[in-house]
Amino acid sequence: WDDLKKQQLPVSQNGAGRQNFPTARGEKQQHTRAEVLEERILGLLYAYRLPLSRKLSENLFTSDAHRSLYSAYASDTKSVIASFADERLRLIANRLVFEVEMIVPPDGAGAEYASCIGELEREHVKRDLERITEDIRKAEDAGNEQQVSLLADEFRNLSQKLNKVS
Repeated sequence: WDDLKKQQLPVSQNGAGRQNFPTARGEKQQHTRAEVLEERILGLLYAYRLPLSRKLSENLFTSDAHRSLYSAYASDTKSVIASFADERLRLIANRLVFEVEMIVPPDGAGAEYASCIGELEREHVKRDLERITEDIRKAEDAGNEQQVSLLADEFRNLSQKLNKVS
């Protein structure tokens, strides 16, 4: 809680203050669905000390801070937030734990964790499908039919994977 006390309370124009917690991304950026899911997963791990899922890996996390928090937890599931040398990571982890504890009851943590992992996998597959769609468009514009065929096969495989994850 000492880390949370260090945060300043900015005052809005109507005089109401709100906590300005650090984030893994810039304050002005919108949260993507994947980032929200990553944060929920990390908050659940640290708040409720859940076991790591085989479906999770460092590669699923998009920001350096999220990857660092996941790596610390993966290397030592008894990792304590207060022991983090990086104050920014400590503050982010404390915020994530606080948010999760406010939203997810302990008896629902396991189900929420499994749901978030599945949804994060879906988001990554959808991102890959978007990338392949763009690559197909470029290959078609270049008249490279062989590349279009390879990418179409990859797209089909990912579409099937998306259906399995759903």
